[in-house]
Amino acid sequence: MSKTGPLSVAEKFFISKKYKEMELEDLSKELKRTQSIIQEYIEEYERENPDEFNVASQMSSSRGTTVMTQNASEMIDELRPRRKPGRPDCTTEIKRKK
Repeated sequence: MSKTGPLSVAEKFFISKKYKEMELEDLSKELKRTQSIIQEYIEEYERENPDEFNVASQMSSSRGTTVMTQNASEMIDELRPRRKPGRPDCTTEIKRKK
């Protein structure tokens, strides 16, 4: 039997983190919720967070320098297999003053 009422904060958090890797049916079983309420929340979440996985939004910038946060680094690692072929990887080392 499915739960009724609005989704809790914990359920919304779980859905927002797992909906891309889990099937709707599996989310429904895990949360004991109907697929329709989960689908409605996913659509609402995507409308409100269109660029959540934009790496640039995870960078910290101040006074002409940009620092990659741990979150941005992990996002790039997850995107690495999906990069377009022929796109070179670039790594720049910081030059230290002598």
